[in-house]
Amino acid sequence: MGGVYFILGGFISLLGILIWRFEWVGLLSNVDQTTVINKKGLARWAGGCILALSGVAYSTSVILQYVVTERGELIACMGFMITSHLLMVVYLSGLHRYTK
Repeated sequence: MGGVYFILGGFISLLGILIWRFEWVGLLSNVDQTTVINKKGLARWAGGCILALSGVAYSTSVILQYVVTERGELIACMGFMITSHLLMVVYLSGLHRYTK
């Protein structure tokens, strides 16, 4: 189960790097490109939030390597889901600084 979160973290990291380093804000489906005020700031904010999400996925992968019970795996997966939802709330709340 931990391998799935490791691969997921790698994919999310790749997306975060593409958005942050190369300012590919076109990959953000919830942002209308005509309303962007500060493209560089938006890329930094969105990329940072997505990289934080990948860190949570990697952490969950490591935690799942040490968990031996099915209940522990369930708790780790639920923790990932709750944390990822909270990170998306933080991302969406900061998004308004960079759009009209």
